[in-house]
Amino acid sequence: MKRHRSQGIFARTVASPRAERRIRVSRTVTHLKVAAFAACVFAACDDRAMMRLELEDGAYLRGDQISRLEISAGIQVVRSELFLDGLRVAADDFAPFELHWDTRSFGDGAHRLAARFYLGDGSYADSSTSIWIDNTPPSLGDLGSAAVMGRSFDIPASDNLGVAQVEISDGAAERPPVILTASPYRFTWQWSCGPMTLHIRVVDRAGGETVVDRPIASVESLDDQDCDGHKSLAAGGDDCNDADAMVYPGAFEYLDGVDRDCDGAVATLEGVDADHDGVASFASGGDDCNDADPNIHGRSLVFAHEQVLLDGEPVHWNPGEAAVSFDGVIYLNRDGRVQQLHPGSNATVDVVTVAADANPASIAVAPNSTEYLAYGRGNQVVIAQSGPGAWTTHAVIDANGRVGRIAFLPPDRDAEYAMFQAGTEIWFASSNDGAAWKTQLLVDAAAPLAEAPLLDAAPDGADIAFRTEHAAWKASRRGVTAPLTIHEIGPAGAAPSAIAQYWGAYAVVAVDDGTGALLYGSHLGRPLRFPRKITSMFAEGSYLYVQLDGLGLQILNVANGLRRVQSVPEVGAFDTAIYGAVAGNGYVDYDTWRSVHGPADSPGDHIDQNCDGSDD
Repeated sequence: MKRHRSQGIFARTVASPRAERRIRVSRTVTHLKVAAFAACVFAACDDRAMMRLELEDGAYLRGDQISRLEISAGIQVVRSELFLDGLRVAADDFAPFELHWDTRSFGDGAHRLAARFYLGDGSYADSSTSIWIDNTPPSLGDLGSAAVMGRSFDIPASDNLGVAQVEISDGAAERPPVILTASPYRFTWQWSCGPMTLHIRVVDRAGGETVVDRPIASVESLDDQDCDGHKSLAAGGDDCNDADAMVYPGAFEYLDGVDRDCDGAVATLEGVDADHDGVASFASGGDDCNDADPNIHGRSLVFAHEQVLLDGEPVHWNPGEAAVSFDGVIYLNRDGRVQQLHPGSNATVDVVTVAADANPASIAVAPNSTEYLAYGRGNQVVIAQSGPGAWTTHAVIDANGRVGRIAFLPPDRDAEYAMFQAGTEIWFASSNDGAAWKTQLLVDAAAPLAEAPLLDAAPDGADIAFRTEHAAWKASRRGVTAPLTIHEIGPAGAAPSAIAQYWGAYAVVAVDDGTGALLYGSHLGRPLRFPRKITSMFAEGSYLYVQLDGLGLQILNVANGLRRVQSVPEVGAFDTAIYGAVAGNGYVDYDTWRSVHGPADSPGDHIDQNCDGSDD
């Protein structure tokens, strides 16, 4: 027989599937219990045998409710009814007697809930209890914007009928949340320094909840006021300057006269070379990881500084007009004329005209090769190849706009690659034969590139980095057919002053903050601070070359955490660089035969002979 159910005089309202899901989640099931008893006619029932509502007196309810009647064996109930404050809200004539009703039809506050059970002999019994209806979720007031380690922090939680519990966590899954059950909701701050976000869950007595994430702008520590993870000397720690987050044992030291690693000494250009191998020790800011063994060391470079002359007169150029090859040859693109200049020991110059119709500030040479260069010509990328006494066209890539700055990799393993700006769009191109090119649009940079893009590509992957005056990007792919994925690096809205890419996968961008420079990279954890503005930089192998305004070239070793290993103050500002050579506005600097390079690292001997951080 088909079963029918009475819903009472208040029908449920379902506004949408989403609202229906919310109703089901908030539904509360209460139980009405009928005990075995002797016949009970109307109100003349013994109190001990009377049926009762199985709900704690003073319970808090919210949302959609189902009240079920549980019947002991031998008792025949033919109808059940439910009343709130004397008003019938539900009835059911069929077992299992589920009474559906909705607290949202009534106001928040104290109420009386009563049940009436009709038996087969015409008798009935009543049961009632006091309840609280609370359909208003709890609320959370404004939090303080700062916290102090070891001191109390208030959570301004409230509810119209009372908060049952407040849970606070810092988002780390391995740490249990702080649970507060009594007002004032206050706890002792236990999490680390620096800005963070609190995850807060407030639950009221009816089970209603409010969940929010609130940022905390700063967290200070009385024992570690600069929040660098090291307690001050006064607090029994090892931080020799607890007012500077860049000063602590093991900190990176710059050539700025500050003892940042708390070892009692400052980094100097000369450093300490106890084993007389020509390379200063790690401890003194050099690249020698074992200053007791002259057969173990990194490198120390000596640069030649040479002026570019043409017919005995200095040659000057603006940023973007020059490219330098690894052998120190300069390629100039001035007024559309591309020239190859070979500085000689007697200051004479061999001039070869490569092209006469190039776009301004559009020139690139291939790394590790003196055979190829690329330039823009209208809406085309032209790749030129040197031949006996002349340059010829190797390939042409059609672009969707006037071509600007370029990067190019020559044929290698039957593939070659290019990256270029067309209009304001940035494009990546690849070819297996130099004739047919596949192109992919990376991003509309909405501005000209501020320097030549950085490109490291092969059939099994590619890494690209580039910047405008307003933003910087990193693009990567893994696989022959995989598309490049791109993301912005550095802080949003900042103006990057330089960009570099090392080990292919890692890119860093420098941002001037008014008092110096900050170096950003997703792999750095936190930005590195420099005492001066970074005007330009480039990478070679495991070394990052950083030009600091007024302090010259600083060489950092990526393998030992970007620690400064050498300062070369005589190398001036540069706008083009490749491996061991840099050039800027009329000068070329390159490392010479006097440079001391690291020894070969024999694999398997468990000795890092070239101090690159690995035994390979």
